[in-house]
Amino acid sequence: MIVYNTGRLGLSFSNSPMCLGHESSGVIVRLGSKAARKASEAEAVASLLSNINGHIGKAEANAVVGRRAFNIGDRVTLEPGTSCRMCTDCNRGQYQICEHMEFAAYPPVHGTLQRYYKLQADRVYHLPDSIELVYGAMMEPLSVAVHAVATIGCLRTAQNVLIMGAGPVGLLALAVAKGLGAAKIIAVDINEERLDFAKSYAATDIYFPIRQEANESRPDYSVRAAADLLLSTGTPVRGPGSLDLVIDATGAEVCIQMGLNAVRPGGTYVQVGFGPPDVQIPLFRVASNEVIIKSGWRYGPGDYPLSIDLVARGLVNLEPLLTHTFSFTDALKAFDVTKAGKDSEGKMNDVRLIKETGHSVVLMTRRKGEEVIIKRSRESENSRAVTKWHNEVKMLKNLEHVNVTKILDAHAIDMTITLRYEPGQSLDGYQDLNMKSTITRSACEVLLRQMSSALAYLHAKSIVHDDVKPDNIMWSNEQNRAVLIDFGAAFDPSSLPQKHFEPSGTPSYVSPEFLNRRKSDKGDVWALGIVILFALGIITLPSGAWFLPSVFREGKDQRQMKDWLDVIGRLTREVAEMQPLVVKMLETDPDKRISSGALRDEALNYCR
Repeated sequence: MIVYNTGRLGLSFSNSPMCLGHESSGVIVRLGSKAARKASEAEAVASLLSNINGHIGKAEANAVVGRRAFNIGDRVTLEPGTSCRMCTDCNRGQYQICEHMEFAAYPPVHGTLQRYYKLQADRVYHLPDSIELVYGAMMEPLSVAVHAVATIGCLRTAQNVLIMGAGPVGLLALAVAKGLGAAKIIAVDINEERLDFAKSYAATDIYFPIRQEANESRPDYSVRAAADLLLSTGTPVRGPGSLDLVIDATGAEVCIQMGLNAVRPGGTYVQVGFGPPDVQIPLFRVASNEVIIKSGWRYGPGDYPLSIDLVARGLVNLEPLLTHTFSFTDALKAFDVTKAGKDSEGKMNDVRLIKETGHSVVLMTRRKGEEVIIKRSRESENSRAVTKWHNEVKMLKNLEHVNVTKILDAHAIDMTITLRYEPGQSLDGYQDLNMKSTITRSACEVLLRQMSSALAYLHAKSIVHDDVKPDNIMWSNEQNRAVLIDFGAAFDPSSLPQKHFEPSGTPSYVSPEFLNRRKSDKGDVWALGIVILFALGIITLPSGAWFLPSVFREGKDQRQMKDWLDVIGRLTREVAEMQPLVVKMLETDPDKRISSGALRDEALNYCR
């Protein structure tokens, strides 16, 4: 979905149309010359052996020949990566880390969602009759879990396992651990519904993390949380019954720390989830207890066959993980349903991506039957991002206004905030092909009344939002309701040192006094004025931007900002008679600019 929404994955991207998909199965329709020759050799051996011993058939013949033989019409699952087969990594059996690997749907390589897909024969595996094609496609994510738990983690029967994260990979890791005979399987997640599903699916125990104290460091918290996990699940620190293997499928720094603090002395820790590029680990605890740290990347030799075998023998059940099926010709509909989080009948997906930025990922999911928003910081190694996360939690926890987002919960364990679900979409989504607002005039009036009410409420509580813009205002045409979101930049001016100034905000929405290093609640009023100009169709959203910290010295950035302010000044004068209230909001002198309280009162009678 990330590639579908953004056209990129990590540092890889595509500027041209490309096919997506890497979790696939299918039916062979054509064989290359070498594959056909191998099939003929196997058939010849089978025929010869059959004459010698009547009960020997194709499977035994394949084993004798030492190759997998394929025929047109065979049902197969695909391992969708092609390595160079020549480098040191490939030759020692670790082709998954080949630097020349071409992996399906990893931009700009085309994926498997095509009518026909060509793949080397030794990356294709037969599906037994007991496995339907739809589950054959799930061998790819299952092999990721098999690689982590069995190949890298070397799990043995009756050992004890901790899985951090109950997302798709985490759930499959639970299933693999159960299928391989683990004695105790503990699942950890901050989503209670996911934990409930994990318990019904494969986990013997579940753990919902305790809260981090206000002034508690992340390393200290991880030690305390690990101890609480062991105590809550009746798991000893060492000896019989302790944790032999920990799999982290989250990538969150505090989960990594927690897992390393929970694994037994001499135990194995496997990192599967992606996270920040640098994390702090409890090095003394790891070194003094000879904890073995490993990592798992996709899958390698033997992982697909083991995955197929586990499912074929009924040791792993994939059926509970499947929520929807679509025909191949409905691929676009499938993506739309995944993106929307529900189908036309209202059947929900577990999670859908709402928005992704360089700073955070915003998802919609369900908790206790209700739709909620999960906002997760993706910069947990960045001290400024951590401060911003704590600031947003602090600002939101005491707010209660119909036009202000509401916090439901927060977890420092992976820097997530759970928020009330707001229907509709952000205001910047209401644009036509010419980038003009599609908001109606009457809706603009409602928008102004509701947002001025929200700002007056915040300012009365000594909170400045400091980033009012269309991206941070949710609007629902159905409910005729606006909601202000994203309080990461918000601040309480009364708690700051005198003359304190932070050059933050979004360039096109900062007020003129910013150039004089001044900030106040009047800046929110100015920004809302810019938003209203956009909503009324008077301006389009600026496509460029300037670097805010550079506007205080002469140069390109300062000129850009001043030119933009001149444009706003001219447009304000042009709409003065038609939009007198907007003129008061866009007064360049903050001392003369209308306050949010007065704006709220006047907006109640604003019908022009």
